[in-house]
Amino acid sequence: MKTNVLKHFFFTVLTLFIISCDKDETEVTENEQQEQEQIEEPEEEVTDPTVVLAEERETVINSLTNGNQQTWKITEAILTNNSGTFNISNNFNVIDDELIFINEVFAGSKTDFNGTLEWRPGNFIETEATTIEETLVDYYESPFKTSFDFVSESSANLESPGFTFTYVDENTITGTVLGEGSSTIDIILSPKTVEDYVQVPTETLSFSPAFTYPSNAVSGMSPGMTGSNSSNSIYIVTREDGMRGSESMNPERVSRFDLENGNLTDQLFFQGDFVSKQLHIIDNKLKVVGGQYINTYDLGLQTNPTSASYEGQIALSRHGSAVINDEIFIVGGSLGDTQNVGNEIYKWDDLNSSLSLETTMPEIRSGARAETVQNKLYVFGGTEEFVGQNAKNTIYIYDFETGDLSTETMP
Repeated sequence: MKTNVLKHFFFTVLTLFIISCDKDETEVTENEQQEQEQIEEPEEEVTDPTVVLAEERETVINSLTNGNQQTWKITEAILTNNSGTFNISNNFNVIDDELIFINEVFAGSKTDFNGTLEWRPGNFIETEATTIEETLVDYYESPFKTSFDFVSESSANLESPGFTFTYVDENTITGTVLGEGSSTIDIILSPKTVEDYVQVPTETLSFSPAFTYPSNAVSGMSPGMTGSNSSNSIYIVTREDGMRGSESMNPERVSRFDLENGNLTDQLFFQGDFVSKQLHIIDNKLKVVGGQYINTYDLGLQTNPTSASYEGQIALSRHGSAVINDEIFIVGGSLGDTQNVGNEIYKWDDLNSSLSLETTMPEIRSGARAETVQNKLYVFGGTEEFVGQNAKNTIYIYDFETGDLSTETMP
């Protein structure tokens, strides 16, 4: 009897223990499930659209500028004006354009994500032309800097004064340039590489005759020479003493060699001036820079030239010159008198026919030559004597923007 009671008690306790354990396990399982659900279902993070836009814009600027600055070229250009639509992609005055995107904040920009655009236009494009031929203009323009900025809330559409464009990818930009009147140029840009520039020849150069130029005024007579992309011609200017004839003065002779048909055309202008001549083109007009006058001819040599005088301010011989925009810079030269020392650089304003002293060089230069590249004037060669044998190997570089004059040495 006692044994049965103990057995009954034992089974009762065991049953309660099992029930208790089962309850504990159920509670543990439920807690684990709740914890797992909390892990598996995290709260969604809210993305700030302004942060996303800022990141996208920063990425685009870094791509445009390659992190610092990057030069882009025009691979396609379509001009649209009142006369129609013209594909000018292969124009010399389109190919010479360079657009440099710089990762540098430009003052006055509208957003915090902006940069600097330096446009090097090369030669001017006539956007109101009626034919493709009329779009071709020999007129070297100075580069300029401006801003580029994003449009509205976009990370791909950008604008610059007179130029709207879209960043497509790291190799492509599409855009529209505003021209004169209602004309526009739709362009496509791609990065410019080393291969796009003219390479220095590694082999020995060989030459063949292009044309014969009958003249007694080349050797020792300081002639001028230039080329025209718009007329595909070479021009030469001399003072041709052998063509004086019955006239009382030696004529200025301008000759054109047409590279397309091989024809040689002459025009004589009887004017008393010194023998030294330099030749340039501004806005498809030939400019003969003489010792006392600036004479202007049309590229076809069909009409009489016009002449403007220095008004006695200078009288030069063995001078050099270079052009940019509507300005001619006259370098060195002298007649050996006290009127001009020979170290001056003068500026001729071709629009107003006025002359002014731009700057002076550290040394006299006679027989030197000059060239403009972007916003700088390079003066090279020449001697310190009016007629000397010891040519100088220094190059003077004059910065039009800063007015600084620096010196380099030719090898």
